[in-house]
Amino acid sequence: MSTVAVYAAPARMPSPPVDTLEESIPYPSKFDMVRFYTECIHDYWPTPPLSAIPNPLPANLADRQAILSDMDRDIEDMEFTLSLVSSSIRRIIRKARSRRNYASASVNQLPVEVLCEIFAHADDGRIRDKLTLSHICAHWRSVALDFPFMWATIDLDSLTHSQYLTRLIQRAGSIPLELEYYDWHVLDADKADFCSRYMPNTRALKIRVGTRYMRHSGAWLADIPAPVLRRLQIAVSEGTAIFPRLFGKQAPHLTELTLINCRLAWAPDLYAGLTKLKIDSQYVMQRSDPSDGDLGRIFAECPSLEELELVNCGPVHDITSLEPRTPVPLPNLRVLRLHLHVVDINYLLDVIAAPPTAHLILQCGTSGTEPSSIVGSVAAGFAPLQQLRSLEVCGSTCMMRGFSDAAGLHEAFSLSTYGSHSWEVFDLFRTDLAAFLPLPLARLRLHALDDERALWLLERLPALTHLELTSDAPDTLYHLLLALLDGPLFCRNLQSLVLADTYLDVDAVLQIGEIARYAPRLRRVALYECRADLPSTEVVELLSQDLRVVRWFDDAIQGYDVDEEYDPTAHASETVLATEQPGS
Repeated sequence: MSTVAVYAAPARMPSPPVDTLEESIPYPSKFDMVRFYTECIHDYWPTPPLSAIPNPLPANLADRQAILSDMDRDIEDMEFTLSLVSSSIRRIIRKARSRRNYASASVNQLPVEVLCEIFAHADDGRIRDKLTLSHICAHWRSVALDFPFMWATIDLDSLTHSQYLTRLIQRAGSIPLELEYYDWHVLDADKADFCSRYMPNTRALKIRVGTRYMRHSGAWLADIPAPVLRRLQIAVSEGTAIFPRLFGKQAPHLTELTLINCRLAWAPDLYAGLTKLKIDSQYVMQRSDPSDGDLGRIFAECPSLEELELVNCGPVHDITSLEPRTPVPLPNLRVLRLHLHVVDINYLLDVIAAPPTAHLILQCGTSGTEPSSIVGSVAAGFAPLQQLRSLEVCGSTCMMRGFSDAAGLHEAFSLSTYGSHSWEVFDLFRTDLAAFLPLPLARLRLHALDDERALWLLERLPALTHLELTSDAPDTLYHLLLALLDGPLFCRNLQSLVLADTYLDVDAVLQIGEIARYAPRLRRVALYECRADLPSTEVVELLSQDLRVVRWFDDAIQGYDVDEEYDPTAHASETVLATEQPGS
């Protein structure tokens, strides 16, 4: 009777301790890796894997099936162990690469404080940007997760799933939040409720409310206190709104306030401490609107104002009131931007006493009233005109811009008029400007300005050294030549002349040469993007007979591309084309 061998499956071994190898810091040596993999093979795989399998297999079907099942189990064990070892190897390689990248990247040598400052400037509140910054590398992620200010700025418009808000709040910790819910198309009630829920811990809020969704999007602004709020921007869409109160009548310590298509009921402490105030209406202003009070009393509550912008929010005072206007001193005011009717601008410039260094930007609506000038009001409260060194005047848009530097880089004054009486108001201002003339202007740019107005300015600017004429220059050149012939003191300090974007016929070229003969200090002419009957080389050659420096450029003029002052010792008599260098 034959004896059938009974197959005894080996005991199942535990999984190899792959974590012991990965715990080596920074990563294991070659000897550690070889020893670990050898132990895995000898100690954790079936030993010997297939030696206990009888050959031939038993004839009994049940015993044969048991042996095959054990073989499948051994194969699974070996594959499982191999996958663990492979995963361990991949993790070790990743650690080695991470350490190598960390050591080679110079940005990782920055102190953590500097890296946090970079994160603060790169973060605009959008969730995707935060995730991108925190997934650059392990080091950046570690720093980002430990930097709560990065997660305290939340743009709710960029949030696709409201459930992520809890995680953002956890990462922000106790840091005051900066919330923005502005560019929505369909109101999300959960996001609006989130703003109201965290209002007591919000430092900055930018929100747009809709008149159709006022219950969810803006009503809570009236009742919930905001003790740490510093910057607030409220915009109303699909109409206008008036907020009778804010934050449960507990006025926060606001430093910046922006109101778009909405108004607030005036309160004594609401505007105290403001450094920036903007009131903007996106609808066409009407002089027939009822008065909403006097903005002058608001200015008295915020003497620390640095920026003030009022756009289409008139009338700003009761025009029927005969009370005297007492100027309100705003010694810190840097920028004053008024886009109002000329009547309102006159009033505001009378009640605001700003320093002479304030940047004044005026856009005057002139419809519906008799033309009136604003220069008298400017004289009462401002002296930026006395600081001007360069001036631009555009006749096609009734615009005037003044700069505190001769290079035209630092704008200090801007005036534009529009409406049915725009030219009348502009001319009244130009005429009354004589109270400030002669100005110490060094440079003047005239664009599409008629001859009469151009010559009027040139006669009153004896210190002018640089003149630019763009568009319709030939007519101005002709009248400029006649003025030089009539008055020897006209433009006596002119040193450089620039013509841009104009057509020069032969007579105009000859007139430039004549001007050079009668302007004693004129030595330099530059032509930008001009068209002429003669080739550019002939124009330059012809003008160089009377001028020391002549330049022809095919590109458009950019700013003031001339020397600050003409120095006769620095320029020899030369002909300079666009492709040549001075002195060639």
